[in-house]
Amino acid sequence: MKLLIVADRYYPDVVGGGEISLYHLVEQLRKTDSIDVSVIAQSEEVEENTTEHYGKVKVERIPVKYNITEMRPNYMKFGLTERLHLWSYDEEKVGPLYPLARKLLTIKQYIYYFFTKTNSTFIAKISLLISNFLSRRLSRENVEYLEADYPYLENMEPLYDRIRKSVCDAVHLDNTRSILRYYESNARFASVGVVRDLKFFCPRRNVIAHTTEGICTECNYRCLKELPWTIRPFIKRVFDENRSYRREALKNCEKVVCTSIFLKGILKKQVGVDATVIPNIAGIEDDRSKVVKTEARDKKVVLFVGMLQYNKGPDIAIDVIDKILKDGVQARLLLAGRGPEYFTKNLEKKARDLGIEDSVEFLGFLNLDELKEAYGRARVAITPSRWPEPFGRVPIEAMSFSVPVVAFRLGGFVDTVLDNETGFLVDPTDTESFYKRVKELLVNDRLWKRMSKKSLESVGERFSPDDIANSFLKLYTGLSKEGT
Repeated sequence: MKLLIVADRYYPDVVGGGEISLYHLVEQLRKTDSIDVSVIAQSEEVEENTTEHYGKVKVERIPVKYNITEMRPNYMKFGLTERLHLWSYDEEKVGPLYPLARKLLTIKQYIYYFFTKTNSTFIAKISLLISNFLSRRLSRENVEYLEADYPYLENMEPLYDRIRKSVCDAVHLDNTRSILRYYESNARFASVGVVRDLKFFCPRRNVIAHTTEGICTECNYRCLKELPWTIRPFIKRVFDENRSYRREALKNCEKVVCTSIFLKGILKKQVGVDATVIPNIAGIEDDRSKVVKTEARDKKVVLFVGMLQYNKGPDIAIDVIDKILKDGVQARLLLAGRGPEYFTKNLEKKARDLGIEDSVEFLGFLNLDELKEAYGRARVAITPSRWPEPFGRVPIEAMSFSVPVVAFRLGGFVDTVLDNETGFLVDPTDTESFYKRVKELLVNDRLWKRMSKKSLESVGERFSPDDIANSFLKLYTGLSKEGT
């Protein structure tokens, strides 16, 4: 059969675990003789359509600019709108023309919105535009604009056209942007929508799922309390429309897949979609003989892998290693990942202020080979995320290297970490117990060996590449037969 995958991004164009998980799935699928795979990926890394071949897999990358502030002057292919948008972010360069550029761009955006595919009636569009306009006027810091979902700064027709002209038996839509863009293309294939994040549940553009009052478990607009009261009703109107649009697009898919029981519950309760759970492939180490022998493991290394941002909790990781060092255990923390420069500098300052900078190593973003080396050094992997990860790749990657995991009992970690077997799950408010569990795995060899062995066994039993790929194949095949 012929399978088309539409992806937000495709490896090596990586932002987070979603792109890596898709890559491992495609690598497994291409080993199957009965299927030919083509990938259409949206990409900010190319300036024209490109085509690459990886064995039987064909990858086409379509240029899309989502972070318009990074748009380079030589990328001005669509005329005045893009120039206005670039100018609107460079007041110093544009000078007296800056206010005019902002006004013209806003007018152009609002007019274009009426011609995009949405599930709104004309009256609803008018209402939404008024709400959007007032929210901007009443708070210059507000960023909850229409561009959260609707593509009107970019000519998306090349992407739509490429999807429509595809020849396939089934289409796999990998995550939010791909599901939205497929919906807008009006293509009609047997479709599987794969949900990897909380964007169909959370209407906020940043999908932070965490407020000053704690973690959101359902959308009651609690986050609006952090905004000026004057703009709350207008922002709520924009939220409602964005969320409605996403849900309409998701329900357009014939089958919906999600990666964890946690995410399935969210989709059922908050979105009204009954999804099939198919977890991610660990995939980082296929040759088990390469896994570092347990007796050769560096007992002192604690590994954090993830974006260096507040929700991921790297600051908690630094606090944990500080307490462990104060207890006389000569441990070392490796922080693998990238993040905003200001946040990374704050983490470095935190380590210096605690006097432990020599025991905290910032590795930056690691490719797969470098990541394997980091897991090979680690005694314990920690995932102190403050928010409910929809899945979270780090635990299964770590366990594929026989590395036990300490995580907060949140989101997808409940699916991946077997408490007291492959590591520990800790109440998200109990950072003291978190540190104690990490220390216990560093100093208790007997406990560590038991959990290390169980971790490797668990990955093979629960996240087998063959089993997961076969689950998707059955889904694709069933859909293609229904469509004939």
